[in-house]
Amino acid sequence: MKKQELMKPKFLQPLTIFIVSLLIISSCSKDNYQRDDEEDTSDFVPAKGFAGSEEEPEGTPLILPTGVTLEGIEPYNPIDETDCNGEPRVGAPAEGYVPLCLLFRNSSKQPVNLQLPPGLIFISKETKIQNGILVQKVSREIPAEQYLYVPIRAQCLNGSRFFPGVGDLYRIGPVTQYAPVLDLMKKLETKNLEASGDINKDGPLAAAIQQLVYIVADNGKLDTFGKSLLDELPNK
Repeated sequence: MKKQELMKPKFLQPLTIFIVSLLIISSCSKDNYQRDDEEDTSDFVPAKGFAGSEEEPEGTPLILPTGVTLEGIEPYNPIDETDCNGEPRVGAPAEGYVPLCLLFRNSSKQPVNLQLPPGLIFISKETKIQNGILVQKVSREIPAEQYLYVPIRAQCLNGSRFFPGVGDLYRIGPVTQYAPVLDLMKKLETKNLEASGDINKDGPLAAAIQQLVYIVADNGKLDTFGKSLLDELPNK
């Protein structure tokens, strides 16, 4: 099978771009969530690659199945259903505001089950652009001797950075072992994070999950507001 180029977003109407940009900027701003005045975190040092840290994120390497290689990765347009080869969106709305199109190749002679675990970090080449992290597992089957496009929507990790756009460069990083984030993901396993198709429900749900990630990234724990926000998420 001939490898295809990663698909580029099509031009959008100016009003659509403006509205979507406002939504993403709002959701990817760490100043968008409330803080607990009684909790002093001024001496807190974030994990490497989280919040304001420009260091390389730490964790365990992602091991792909035998015969599977990552051929490309770049941001895609989340409101263009034909982008990323028209593959169905995975993880929305729980996976948030770092939309990336991954191209995998299976060179083996049998189908392979690909699993991207929660905690997997996507590292931006530019420190002014968001790193991303998965909060839910993504599973896809890659047919034998074929390529597969996998669109994912990772959560922002750095509140002071810009969200990604066309041409920004990313690479797959490690799977975080940062205990506060692992604890948050364990709690999110009990919540129903599936998209309903109703933007009035899905938008606030995605934004709430993003806020939880920022709170933990910035403080190393859930504060009072974060705990309340988590409790309000629908249970499975």
